[in-house]
Amino acid sequence: MTEAERIAAGLTEAQRRALMNAQHCDERGVWHPSGWYAAADKRVRYNLSRLNLTVDYLRRANRLTPLGLEVRTHLTSTGGKDAEVPHE
Repeated sequence: MTEAERIAAGLTEAQRRALMNAQHCDERGVWHPSGWYAAADKRVRYNLSRLNLTVDYLRRANRLTPLGLEVRTHLTSTGGKDAEVPHE
């Protein structure tokens, strides 16, 4: 199991939706670099940034990191469905 698969399995439904619905935005100056941005509730964005999946750039959207893009790719390839990881 790769790190992206492990992280994806532990995400909540809201976190999965935020990553899967991320949109690509072109550069709009220094404070808004080109990249994939996830727009969601502040708590969801905070928890995604704690997992190093996003970086806080904007008030309502966070930019996905390379790990975040890998997790997003995994989620979109599986349709957002993952086996649950048993909690230890």
